[in-house]
Amino acid sequence: MFDTIKKNLYFIRLSMLENEGIKKGEILPFEDSLYERLNKVYFNGYPMSLQIKYLKPTVGPGQCEDRSLFIVMGLDDAKWVCGDEKDLELRFGKENAWHYWVEYDGWVYDPTMLCKFKKELYYKLFLPTNIKSSNKEFYSQISWYQDIVNTKIEDLMPGGKSRTWLSVSIPLIKGIAENEAQLSGDDTFLRELNKHLDEIQYDPEQITDELNSKISEYSRKRTN
Repeated sequence: MFDTIKKNLYFIRLSMLENEGIKKGEILPFEDSLYERLNKVYFNGYPMSLQIKYLKPTVGPGQCEDRSLFIVMGLDDAKWVCGDEKDLELRFGKENAWHYWVEYDGWVYDPTMLCKFKKELYYKLFLPTNIKSSNKEFYSQISWYQDIVNTKIEDLMPGGKSRTWLSVSIPLIKGIAENEAQLSGDDTFLRELNKHLDEIQYDPEQITDELNSKISEYSRKRTN
């Protein structure tokens, strides 16, 4: 009984602080400039801006580790931070309270809510504990981080070294975008994706031919 009252009081306090933060401009959606920077960072053949805006988790904990590191790629010298958050503990249990976020210039960027919070307010809201943070010297050594930040749009164009990524990733993400447009009537995601595909001269048949050529070349090298 007492635990239920404490839990309810916490969420009432959380709601009040959130409303106050929105009114004071201490909780804001991600700025357009962040998405513009992420639009030039490529993951599995498409811009990271699409990954953050449209492929976010909607229920329960998960994916925040990778997504927060994606956000770091759009901010210079940001901190990659993790810890146990009170709201997640109360909703999903202590074993699922772990969360990742990004801290930059006095703000916290949350990878699930797609909002930035004044750091002091964020800590008041979610009461994080067991906090650990990493700077660029640490996270830039992660292999897949380097793979992503070093990929240029030229690598996705015909003859590019990462062109074959598109054979798997693009049909999947395009299917998701088309399904969302059909269900919601909002085709923004699909239009942004198609703009990118036009820019890299996406051609499924050409990509398949290029992939088959590489497989054949690899097979010849193995048999020789």
